[in-house]
Amino acid sequence: PIYAKPAGNTPLPSRHDIMRGALKGKGLEIAWTNDPIGYFFMQVQGSGLIRYPNGSTVLLGFAGKNNYPYTSIGSYMRDKGYLRTENLSTAAIQQWLSVNPDKLEEVLNSSQSFVFFSPMKGNLRAATGLPVVAGHTASVDTSMIPFGSILLAELPLRDNNGKIVQHEWRLLLATDRRAEDKGTVKIGVYTGEGDEARVQAQRLYPSGRAFILLSNR
Repeated sequence: PIYAKPAGNTPLPSRHDIMRGALKGKGLEIAWTNDPIGYFFMQVQGSGLIRYPNGSTVLLGFAGKNNYPYTSIGSYMRDKGYLRTENLSTAAIQQWLSVNPDKLEEVLNSSQSFVFFSPMKGNLRAATGLPVVAGHTASVDTSMIPFGSILLAELPLRDNNGKIVQHEWRLLLATDRRAEDKGTVKIGVYTGEGDEARVQAQRLYPSGRAFILLSNR
């Protein structure tokens, strides 16, 4: 189940407890998914597009989270020896979990953070209310990078084997907020919707440089 955020200020369960049914029967289900890995990464991103069997789609936006800290499942898998590579991309993680389904619950529950959603109308918008622009909208921790910052980013691009093959300079606009990774200088780049956008996202190596551009006036 994909859950709406419970009302009130009571402490919220951990991911482990939620996935074991801690919120079952409370009327919080807004959708169901058969893709638990995709659901996890939608929580990391803070929003996502779900598609129903009849082909219709609904945009889900960030509605809040529990108070448990987020930890990288890629780093967990590397530390456990599950991924013996520096290629901790979403594609590499998905591929390993697809052939090791017995480890799915363990890996996903290595991060106890859980994000809630609510349906959104209209086009996808960033946390600032501005429309998102594929390839240029950036999500940031606003305690580290102010909203509205213009960033000059050097993006390493990799091939299907995870090897960096080139670097691309790009201007990014910090108009969205990261749902996770608080207190770290991490920048998310929105690549769009659909399969092609997923391919573009997987080409981005998760390490690079970025500079905040400032006016000299």
